[in-house]
Parts: sequence; structure tokens; C-alpha cells
Amino acid sequence: MVDLKAPITQLKGVGKTRASSLEAMGIRTLEDLLYYRPLRYEDRRGLPAIHQLAAGQWATICGEIQSARSRFFRGKRMSQFECEVADKSGSILCRWWNMPFLKQHYLPGKRFFAYGQLKDGSPLRMDHPEIEWVEEDESKEPVHTSRVVPVYRCQKGVGQRWLRSLMHQFLQDHGSLVADPYPQACMEGFLPQSDAVEKLHFPKEPDESHAARERLALNEALKLQQEVRQRRKAFAESVSSLPTSPGSPLAETFIQSLAFDLTTDQRDVLVDIESDLRQKHPMRRLLQGDVGTGKTLVSVIAALQVIACGHSVILMVPTTLLAQQHYQTISKQLSDLNIPVILRTSASHGEPSQASNLPSFTVGTHALLHVKQPTKSVGLIMIDEQHKFGVAQRQQILKNQEQAHLLIMTATPIPRTMGLALYADLDVSTMRQTPKGRGRIRTYLREEKDRHKIEDFLETTLKEGRQVFIIFPRIEATESTPKSLMEEQEALTRRYRAFGVGLMHGKMREEEIRAVMNQFKNGEIGLLLSTSMIEVGVDIPNATVMIVENASHFGMAQLHQMRGRIGRGPHDAHCIFMGDSADEVNWQRLRKVEQSLDGFEIAEEDFRLRGPGDWQGQDQSGTQHWRFLQLPEDESLLIQAKEWTGTWAEPAKLPQAAP
Repeated sequence: MVDLKAPITQLKGVGKTRASSLEAMGIRTLEDLLYYRPLRYEDRRGLPAIHQLAAGQWATICGEIQSARSRFFRGKRMSQFECEVADKSGSILCRWWNMPFLKQHYLPGKRFFAYGQLKDGSPLRMDHPEIEWVEEDESKEPVHTSRVVPVYRCQKGVGQRWLRSLMHQFLQDHGSLVADPYPQACMEGFLPQSDAVEKLHFPKEPDESHAARERLALNEALKLQQEVRQRRKAFAESVSSLPTSPGSPLAETFIQSLAFDLTTDQRDVLVDIESDLRQKHPMRRLLQGDVGTGKTLVSVIAALQVIACGHSVILMVPTTLLAQQHYQTISKQLSDLNIPVILRTSASHGEPSQASNLPSFTVGTHALLHVKQPTKSVGLIMIDEQHKFGVAQRQQILKNQEQAHLLIMTATPIPRTMGLALYADLDVSTMRQTPKGRGRIRTYLREEKDRHKIEDFLETTLKEGRQVFIIFPRIEATESTPKSLMEEQEALTRRYRAFGVGLMHGKMREEEIRAVMNQFKNGEIGLLLSTSMIEVGVDIPNATVMIVENASHFGMAQLHQMRGRIGRGPHDAHCIFMGDSADEVNWQRLRKVEQSLDGFEIAEEDFRLRGPGDWQGQDQSGTQHWRFLQLPEDESLLIQAKEWTGTWAEPAKLPQAAP
């Protein structure tokens, strides 16, 4: 077997200069070369007779050189080499500029394949065609013409033709020796590894490249799932959780004190969490719930289970605004239970202090990552709106707290494919039900021509004592977003001054944001102008109307999140997306959000349209850079890989028969 980890310089023709250029393309080893995926393919098959060709057509011809000559243009410092090539039906003229040395190679009587675009003339012309000489040994197949040809992403120092020749020679010499990481018995319905590599680069038919990519993508899916199973197994065997015995009366007493019943989904999730807390290894669970399903309440009850066992709890959230809101809510909920509740944000100075030796409930932002003396005996770490944190931040908070249980929460439902790929290390619980007693949310897609009706509706709403959000994608106006927060502030303040108008955006100081939010929460402000910073966690039951300006500048899942800030009380709510029907693509995208209140359905569609990087955020996605696995298209491969590895008792040892 060939050692694919060997450096690329082992190949003939790859010196230090070429190796440096290849390294810049991500090709350092033979394995990198072997799995360097073509950007696209050109079908250069078919050898039409020359008399059948027409100007503008791309074609491969095969002919014999009839004549050749070089022409020089005085004063222009240019030369032209041309040769007439003929088959039995006619001839064309192949031309090259500033390449006079070709004359010594293109001799009458020699035959070659030529691929290029035909230009008008008599005879037809083909400028700078791709040439391949007809070999006397007919067993040698062409590489650059008369076949389906790979086109690679190249850069300076690495030509397309040179790389294609290198790849072809490497496969000729070593392709059949490429080891298959999985026995073919396990790969029923998929190409063998060596065939997949061959057809990836040099397929006989265009469709063969699809089957090749699918097999290689399956390899990556299987590797991912095996690694996940191995990590989970190693974690369960090596890390013990702090002693916890859920089911204490503290949590049950709290539940009984609530003025409403928990939803079925909330109770089911609490059963999952209790089961996790009883295990010998720490919980690692993802709780995904649509907006307004009551995840925060579930997290408080879970925290009480751990606090009752003598351990402290940490809740980390992405914004100071959300931290302050959770702090106020949780302090009120736990006021009769003698549990210290601590707020930790960048505005908090010094280290958090403990009022007593009692286990505490700390709520904070990323500032928790920089606490020099973390809370002792942390039994549960909860991360809210986890997609707002980077992978490194999530790992850092667990540093030195590996024994703690971990509950990750999100109100942005995770698309199924992302769940299989990105969160496979976690057990997943899902909440869809919203508590009873809330009003309906109606969504409307409107244009600028509807502005007067909308303004009248706003005024009526404010006169009824309800509150309103107007959301802008930008603080300052740009060419693409003329309606910005600062541009519209003056006119809106003037019109609705009697109802109180507040302003909130990310450039304001924390104390200013806190003051405005408290005014809005207390009803002193009727209309709040804001950027998308209210997307997460803001809970104002009296807010019943939201207008989103330039709504096409937001993602579908983000629009759904923002819409979830209204309709949190008993009154019906109305969300208005301002768009432009002339922008057909974005109009249809907004229409999908208008027609659905299902966050899971919206997240799937958003993911399909935007892909994993945009959907998740490149800086924190944690997604691997797969060569072949494509999300969400390859969901079926991820599912199959998970099923197969689930039947393999030892992830590192594959069965000798298909699962």
C-alpha cells in the first residue's frame, strides 16, 4: 500500500518551488493530492467531423497538421503561429500568439486532439486550444481531451494541465493500491474506495463523479460518528459527576408554587434531565425549544435539583441585557428559598462575593470566563442561546469544571442535519409547546405603499396602552439599508412623543441600555426603536406589535426569534415585515416566515438556503472543513453513518459483514 502521509515532494516533477505552491492550495501530502476535489468537470467527449462544426461551439477535434507557419507584426512586438489541421471532412486553423517556438513541434503529418471554442472565419479558427498528441500506443488514454476532464482550483505556479497530468500519473501508479478504510462488505450500494478515487478525478461519464463524491462523503460521515461514539464512551468511563440525587422536595415545592401547570414538553424534558443527573458521568444535554416554550423555567427547576444536593449553578447568557433580565426573574422566583443569586457581567467589578456558604445561582455573560476564583463545587453549568458563543468559549467555561453537568439551551431550533454533525456529542431534548393563556401572533408582509395604514395601526395600538417594537437592521443608513435607526429616530419620536419613545442599540453604554429597557418594561415607554439586539430573551408581556424594517436583511430564523419578543402575554400580537415585492427571491423567503410560526420548519428552510456557515456563524460554528460531506444535502449519509456505527460494538473495529 502507498503511504499517503508521505510528502508531495516524493512525486517526480515536484520540487521545492512547486511544493510551495501546492502547499498554498492545501496539498502537502500524497493524501492531500489524492483527495483534492475538482472544482468542476468539462465534457470534452465526442469527435465531430470538422465540417459539422459552427462558430461559437466548444468542441474536441482530431486531425492531422497540413501546414504551419509563423507571422510577425512589425511595431506591435507580436507574433502569431498557426497551423492548418484537417480530417477527412474539412479543416480548421489553430492559432497561438507570441509562441513562435511551437513551430519546431507542430510539423506536417503529426496528429493531435484540440479542444476549444470555434471562431468565425474561412476556415473556422480555434485560438489557443488545449492540445494532446495522438499516441502511437493506442492503449494510452488521453488526459486533457476527448474525455470528461477535471478542472481544479489552481494558483500561480501550478497550471491546470500540469496538475491534471500529475494527478493522472499518480492514479496510474498508485490508485489501485489506495487502502479502503472500511471493508467493502460494509459499503453495500457504494463504490469501492479505489474506484471512488479514480472516478472522482477521471470519470468515464459525468454522473460517475457524483457516486464517487458520495462514497468519499460517507467515509467522512462514518469517521465523524465513530469519533463521537469514542469520545462519549471515553468521557463516560473517565469522568465522574459530582454526587447528585434529583427528586428532592425543593424543586417539587417550587413547581407546586407556580400559578400555572407545566406543559407536557417541559415535564418530559425534566424527566430527561433527572435521568441524566442520576448517571455516574456528567450530563451533556442540548435543550432546543421554540420561542416562548419555557426553557428558562425548566433551567431553574433543573438548577434547584442540583442546588438541593449542595452544589452551585452557573447560567451563562450572551448579552448583559439578557443576564440582567434573568437575574431579576430568577431572584424573584427564588426569593423565598434562601438561595443566593449573583449577577456577573462586564459591568460587575471585582470577584463575585458569596453572602454565605450556601450553594449559589450565578447568572452572567462571557465575563464568567474571566473570573479568577470560580464558584466552588459547581454542579451544573447552563449556557443559554448557545449559538451566540464560540466553541472555545463553551469549552473554557468547562475548564476545571469537568465534573459539572452541562445543559446547553437554544431558542433557535437546530436543523436536523446540523444536529447530526455538530451536536452529535450531546443528548437532545426538544420543546415545541407554548404555555396556555398566550395570545395568537399574526404576521404580515407589507411594502412601503402600506406605510400610512401601518402608522395609523401603531397609533391605535399605543392608545390602547399596548407597547410596540420597531426593529432596524442598521444603526446608520447605508446604500442597501436606507431605513436605519438613527435616520428614522427623529420623525418617529416627533409623531409618537405622547406615548414615550425609547432608543436602544449596541453602541450605547450598558447602563443606558439597562435604563431604557427598565423604562420599557415598566410601561414608561410605549415605542422602542432598536436593532436586532432584542432578538434574544427580552420578555415584555404587554408588547403586542413589532415592525421589522428592511426585513430581507435578516435571516429567516432571526426574524422568527425577533417575532418571539411579542405575544408573550394574553393579548393577540401582530408582526409586520417591511419588504419589496420587486425583490422576488427575498420576498418569497419572507413569505415563508409570514406563513409559519413553527421555528423548526423555519430553521430547516433557513439552513437549506444559507448553508451551515452563514446559519451558524463562521466564528463559532465548530464545523469541520470536510472535503466531500455537504450539508444539508448529505443528511441521509449522516443518518446512515449513525445507524451503522450504532451497530458496531467497538467503534474502532468494523464488522466483517454489512450491518
